[in-house]
Amino acid sequence: MEALSNTDKQRLYIIRSYGNNFQTGHMAGGRQVLMGPLHPGLTAAFFDRSGNLLDICEKGIAQTDASTPGDLLPPPSQQTVAQALAEWQDELGFEPSLIRVREFHQGGVGITERPFHYARFIRDPVAEEPDEQERTSMHQLVQRWDRENRFVLSWGKEYWMCADGTVHSS
Repeated sequence: MEALSNTDKQRLYIIRSYGNNFQTGHMAGGRQVLMGPLHPGLTAAFFDRSGNLLDICEKGIAQTDASTPGDLLPPPSQQTVAQALAEWQDELGFEPSLIRVREFHQGGVGITERPFHYARFIRDPVAEEPDEQERTSMHQLVQRWDRENRFVLSWGKEYWMCADGTVHSS
């Protein structure tokens, strides 16, 4: 079997907006941003023009008061989240577009080259898959993943991404 290894750490990963899950774009001044709902509020990851992570910021979502003191507030509605996100985007001068960023990891948000179980397999194929036939199959899956330049975006959950920045599965 052909040896598997990590690819270029200078790779730029393309990310495109994915519905209500996350939005991508540029701000006034050229900074790139990945933003969207991430429990318990909104989160934005800011990148320079070269795709390097600059900062990750969180913002709460304003809600109406509970009906009686001590009541817990229900989670905000999708409409409330969408409105809060749109307001923040307006504040930032956000313009929707695809972004190109480098691998990063901070606070449960980030990009990795491969799914965790693929990375474990590469480190120790026999331990991860004792059956030789299954090991060969897994090796082929990893090779295909690499050949197609896929990657994983962690944003509240894992999104398996295609090279063109679209979500393959989540």
